[in-house]
Amino acid sequence: MTFADVASGTSLFVDANTLVYHFTADPLFGPPCRGLLDRIKRRDIGGFSSTHVLSDLAHRMMTIEAMQTLGWPAAGILRRTARDTLVYFQANQACPVFEELKSIVVKTA
Repeated sequence: MTFADVASGTSLFVDANTLVYHFTADPLFGPPCRGLLDRIKRRDIGGFSSTHVLSDLAHRMMTIEAMQTLGWPAAGILRRTARDTLVYFQANQACPVFEELKSIVVKTA
């Protein structure tokens, strides 16, 4: 089953991988993830997540951005970010992730 096979009216949990692939424009997984989020945005299907997933998304996006902008290799990135916190959290503050999430997310509880 793929995201395109999800029937209209279905509700599903959206995990961090789907969001990361969407926001990083992954060439293989990005298009189906983008399609899924578009369907959620149009209310064709229901999507829900958790604060834990959004926290994971934020961390992973900052890690990816640090690797791209600071030239850090993926190997050892978690150890490095713990040591270089001040540099790490000075990454791009204008990242479009949160603005787009606000346009999709509706608080239900």
